[in-house]
Amino acid sequence: MGLKDLFEVVAIERQSYHKPWSFFLFLNELKDNEYADYVVLKNDNCVIGYGGMWNFYQYSHITNIAVAPIFRQKGNGTIILKALLEKSRAKGVKRITLEVRTTNQAALQMYKKMGFNPVGIKKNYYEDEDALLMSLTFLKDYH
Repeated sequence: MGLKDLFEVVAIERQSYHKPWSFFLFLNELKDNEYADYVVLKNDNCVIGYGGMWNFYQYSHITNIAVAPIFRQKGNGTIILKALLEKSRAKGVKRITLEVRTTNQAALQMYKKMGFNPVGIKKNYYEDEDALLMSLTFLKDYH
């Protein structure tokens, strides 16, 4: 993800989340957060999805993955997730975590398919809903 991608990323973010990140939050992630790593997926040179994570030593935390509504349910989220996992693997990461809405069945299915396991619940994480905390240990285990 580069600075030139931000307007498209923010548009997808607003279509995807109840409380979307702002343009300035993404800008800060790209410019000032040395632990942040973000990718975009493009179709015909347009951003159709993105994902991000924070990397700390041998640990990564996926902050967000989103796909434009018309490109969902076509495997694009999995492509983004695999790109993040490959970046983590290249950095020697041993464990990756993420939070997901307990009602987001498409995302839950994708994460489980890729080897993530539920490890806890974060009550009212999204204010109106709980989050399932999921973890993938040792990247060699993902499919």
